[in-house]
Amino acid sequence: MTSHVCALATQSSKPEVVRRTANFHPSIWGDRFLNYNKDEVHHSLEAEEAKKLKETVKAELLSAAGNYLQQLETIDLIERLGVAYHFEQEIEEALEYIYDRFNDKNDMEGNLYFASLYFRLLRQHGHKISCDVFKKFKDEEGNFKENLTDDVRGMLPFYEASHLGIHGEEILDEAITFATTHLKSKATCLSGLMEAQLAHSLKQPLHI
Repeated sequence: MTSHVCALATQSSKPEVVRRTANFHPSIWGDRFLNYNKDEVHHSLEAEEAKKLKETVKAELLSAAGNYLQQLETIDLIERLGVAYHFEQEIEEALEYIYDRFNDKNDMEGNLYFASLYFRLLRQHGHKISCDVFKKFKDEEGNFKENLTDDVRGMLPFYEASHLGIHGEEILDEAITFATTHLKSKATCLSGLMEAQLAHSLKQPLHI
């Protein structure tokens, strides 16, 4: 009986399947996708976008040549964004151009915003700029004009510029006190971006 069962078992066993090896043609892509790196592609795209942006900013800076206020505003924005290291040569050339050619300070007459940007950026970059540019904003009694307090757009860069004073520049010491007092009183009346910028500047001026 045992021999019969073994014989049946042997007869009912499935035959061994022999798999043939296919002769596939080599892929036309080779091994390039084996080394595919999504991060490298992403960084490559980022680098390309950054290059285009840099060219756009350079063009903006150069197109403003002769428009001193626009050039100063562009430089100020670049530095606040923390990307000035991409444009060091262009910034220095623009400021040198302004320093050498902008002799008619009457263009800044009554424009505290313009005068403050001019003073801060050029002195910050090592140019010898006199704090006398702010004398025109004083009244006959030697005090800063009260109507300046309504110009928050001008008072904020004035406040920032005043922190670049050196020993003996009394007008800038006065400017810090004047600007700080009046900007703090205006803080509760502002909203949005101006409010945020003012709060940040009062807490941490650019050059402290």
